[in-house]
Amino acid sequence: MSKSGLTSSELADQEDLAERQKFPRSLVLCSAQLTLGAGTGPCEILNISLGGVKLRLLAPLAGDAEATLTLEGYGTFKCHVAWRDEQYVGMEFVEDFDRISKLIWSLLENPETNKEQRRMPRSSVLWSGQLNAGARGAQCRVLNISPYGAKVRMLEALTHATHVSVKIERFGEFPADVVWRDGDYLGIKFHDDPDDIARIFGDAVPILRRWGG
Repeated sequence: MSKSGLTSSELADQEDLAERQKFPRSLVLCSAQLTLGAGTGPCEILNISLGGVKLRLLAPLAGDAEATLTLEGYGTFKCHVAWRDEQYVGMEFVEDFDRISKLIWSLLENPETNKEQRRMPRSSVLWSGQLNAGARGAQCRVLNISPYGAKVRMLEALTHATHVSVKIERFGEFPADVVWRDGDYLGIKFHDDPDDIARIFGDAVPILRRWGG
């Protein structure tokens, strides 16, 4: 608990809101390498502004000091940690605004930067389900779904497994990998072919039925 009486998560939310008000953010999805302290690891840029970026770490990376963010084809950018929340990190740029502005425009003009978001239509749902990890299972809610995966909220505790399956009444059981965690929320990626997923859920979720058409 901080001196202000807010938790670290609440402080991060306040800082996030303040930066959003100061610097408009652009949604992107691209790979990068973050060097933090003595370590370097892969990450994904989820959004970017003149002030900084929100990253999802794809491997554990310790440290909260000055850092550098490297994007293949774009260069290396100095930054430092503004906040951390498990595998998510907010970084503030320590760079000239002109250089960051050129980076943002380059990313937005590059079709590869956001093709994943364009080709992954998501639809909000509210389905009861069960997430299974080996012989253990726990009740959950499926909050949104795409041909590639789903966002799930856990209603019961379950071991931090990577390989799972989600069982949804009416549709069946689907093997998946956990690709991110945030408290009770999980992001899972289906093993099945996206076309098969779109066909299975298409009658209940029209946007999936139209996917790829």
